[in-house]
Amino acid sequence: MGRTTTPIEEYKRIRLLWAADIVSPYAAAVSAASLKTVLGLSDSTWNQVWDWCEGLCADIANFENDPEKTERGERAKLAPTPRDRSARYGGHVLSFGSGVRL
Repeated sequence: MGRTTTPIEEYKRIRLLWAADIVSPYAAAVSAASLKTVLGLSDSTWNQVWDWCEGLCADIANFENDPEKTERGERAKLAPTPRDRSARYGGHVLSFGSGVRL
């Protein structure tokens, strides 16, 4: 027979799920806002930066060659946010005064 959980165990499980559900959107907003600041994307919202990042990450981690994830990544690569910035800096997203370009 399967193991039954006690009410305390079930409470802890639900509490963890609830906490993760609250923390995830906050962490997404903070990380996207930080990335926006680091890349100097002042004309973009953190939502735009998060969508762009999420699309690129989905494509990078597409080990199953899922066409949906590939399409999402291709759309992210064509997004105006990073391209607008890179056009101002000689085609590179990050450009430093010392000549180092990423």
